Amino acid sequence: MGADDQARLYLRARGIRGLFRFEQGEVVEWHAEKGQEVLDQVFKLRGARRLGELSLVDVRSPINQSGVIFYDTLFDENAVCHIAFGNAYPEGVQGGASLSESELEAMGVNSSDTHQDLMIGTVTMKVIGICADGREVLIMENGMFLDEVLA
Repeated sequence: MGADDQARLYLRARGIRGLFRFEQGEVVEWHAEKGQEVLDQVFKLRGARRLGELSLVDVRSPINQSGVIFYDTLFDENAVCHIAFGNAYPEGVQGGASLSESELEAMGVNSSDTHQDLMIGTVTMKVIGICADGREVLIMENGMFLDEVLA
């Protein structure tokens, strides 16, 4: 079992409650009420201080509605919004699956030795998108996508 596997198991068993401060797309400070030592270890890994994933999940999802916390990322990430520190999926950019690691990095796709999901969604979550022209667009409110966004 590698260090990444050990950290993942620890994350599942213990959970992390923390705050993160980003500068220029990288985590520069982190503090956890619980799991500080795990974060310290994860953020030592190459590329782990950058986000590899951000996912918006409506609180009305069937997994969330079940009311069960599975302590397994593959299930729990379908219950609420989440972020992942570390490696990004090449499929997130058009044609990314056929690009080299250096081409992906040139496009800003993060490469890392880890991919650690943290659930961040709540029933009070509000998400506002900022368009290229500076306009703000409400995407989620009270943890739910607006009907206009889904249309």
